[in-house]
Amino acid sequence: MLTRRYQLPSSVLLCASALVVAKISYYDFPKEVTHLPTFPLLKKLSLCCVYIAGDAFHGLLSGCHVLESLYLERLNDRGSFQISSETLTSVGLCNCFLVQGELIIKYAPRLERLLLPRPGRGAYNLRVISAPKLEILGLLSPCISQLEIANIFFKSLAPASLNNTMRTVKILALEFSVADLDATIGVLRCFPCIEKLYVNFMKWLNIPVNKHVHPTDPVKCPEINLKELVLSNYKGSEQDFCFAKFFVLNAQVLKKIRLGVIDKISMELLADHQYRLLEVGTSASPDVQVEFVASTVGHNYMSLDAHDLSIADPFASSYSQME
Repeated sequence: MLTRRYQLPSSVLLCASALVVAKISYYDFPKEVTHLPTFPLLKKLSLCCVYIAGDAFHGLLSGCHVLESLYLERLNDRGSFQISSETLTSVGLCNCFLVQGELIIKYAPRLERLLLPRPGRGAYNLRVISAPKLEILGLLSPCISQLEIANIFFKSLAPASLNNTMRTVKILALEFSVADLDATIGVLRCFPCIEKLYVNFMKWLNIPVNKHVHPTDPVKCPEINLKELVLSNYKGSEQDFCFAKFFVLNAQVLKKIRLGVIDKISMELLADHQYRLLEVGTSASPDVQVEFVASTVGHNYMSLDAHDLSIADPFASSYSQME
């Protein structure tokens, strides 16, 4: 369904010098970069359902001297965009390209969180070249055709090499069609200091899993520093409990596992059966607690707020339905 957009009138930008927060939706930006003003006070910028050329986008960000947070949703059908900013601490991306596109975070020395509420289904490439303070990342999904983060290359979330790691990331969210333990282990090898891991199982992704690691299989896995594991849309299948059981048996500092089950499943019966299968009594961590909580099939990822920097864990609110 096509939504009509309008040409952004120049008069709208006359107050640019006084803006602190701006959200621009359903407009086409002027193609001439020279017509874009500077935004010396702008701290929060959202672009939703707009058309903007790559050069104009670069010019727009160059004029934002104190920008702290940026949210991009459904930009052009296709294109290539670069982000370079001395001040950005948070970036949110949601269905950036409907057909084909590439977004490059070229230089963001203060970037702490990169949020992808819905990665999108097009041929979408994401490159993060320089973000040395990145701590919060996700949702990472096989829907992202090619992903590069600090010289770590992924294709459909499978790392091309295990030679490079990024140790700054502490909170990570992943999304798979089913419980893909093999892919998750590969990602954890690349981000060895993850303390809190969210994994969402969404069947609609319809991406097959080629390999299946059993929790007791000998796996060359680095030390797992996880303190909390949150799984949503947990159905109690063999793949599901093998996924959770791997962390029960291998994560030595794990404190909590939260398993969100869909409403149609009897949570009491599932919890009693699964608790035995998970062998919590033989866990690697003596302090681990396993909680089964009611959950809806899909979580409100659209509520991920790239602009609210006061929230220590932005994914926690998205999983608040798991009560």
